[in-house]
Amino acid sequence: AGLIKKEELPPRWGLLSYGNGGVTVVQKADWQEQAQITYVESSIARTLTTDIYRADVATGTITRLTTRKGPDGNPTPSPDGRFIAYTGYDSTDATWQDSYLYVMNADGSNPRNLTQALDRSPSSLTWDATGSGIYFSADNEGARNLYHVSLTGQLRQITQGAHMLSVADIHKSGLVVGTRTTPQDPGNIIRFDLKAPGTVTKL
Repeated sequence: AGLIKKEELPPRWGLLSYGNGGVTVVQKADWQEQAQITYVESSIARTLTTDIYRADVATGTITRLTTRKGPDGNPTPSPDGRFIAYTGYDSTDATWQDSYLYVMNADGSNPRNLTQALDRSPSSLTWDATGSGIYFSADNEGARNLYHVSLTGQLRQITQGAHMLSVADIHKSGLVVGTRTTPQDPGNIIRFDLKAPGTVTKL
């Protein structure tokens, strides 16, 4: 995998993916102050397997962090760099399998499933400001809402409603911005506070 530098910043963290054929694609540029490290997904298309790698920008050393058969992806480092949240599941012959949200130590050790009890696939992972849990989106019965799960596996639904909510960013103050679509009101940019998620302001 090649390394992509962000010219206006010194080497930091980024999330990249690359597949067969030597093609490198930027999946998510999430540069952080912590260290000169990037996380990489490597895909093996024929076996539907993806793994997460840790690449040291300074030395070029690449370390494989996930090793199971099955798709692991969406690596999202915690604010302090101690943990990596990601999604995936064990390889299966089932025609459909929901993904789970996992967290592991930054060196790949101690992976654990945080959403075993949730039969929906988490997406759009965002760590909370304290690094004690992860916000994520999940679809259910034609609606998409925001959830939070702690590092101990305590799960709670943040928003309610028959809408498609796409969260763009969550500020450390608790301000959430994104878009919300309903059958009666398509495609609005909105904001709300995590302390009062039912009070939504259209922008």
